[in-house]
Amino acid sequence: MKNEDKIVELLSESLKRLDQHSELLQKVVDRQENSEKRIVASVNALADIVQAWMEKTKKTDDFEVRLRKLEKHTGL
Repeated sequence: MKNEDKIVELLSESLKRLDQHSELLQKVVDRQENSEKRIVASVNALADIVQAWMEKTKKTDDFEVRLRKLEKHTGL
C-alpha cells in the first residue's frame, strides 16, 4: 500500500504543477493577445496618418501641376 500511496501523492503533485504551469501559460497568452491588440491599433493609427499625409501630398502635387500650367500659359 505504501507504494500506491506514494504514486498517488506523486501524481497529485504532478497535477498541481501542471495546473500551475497552465495558469502561467494562460497569463502569457493573455499578455500576448493584449500586446497584439495594441500593435494592431498602433498600426491602424499609423495607416490613418499615412493616408491623411498622402491625401495632403496629392493636393499639393495637384496644386503644383496647376501652378506650372498657369506659369506656362502666362509666361512667368
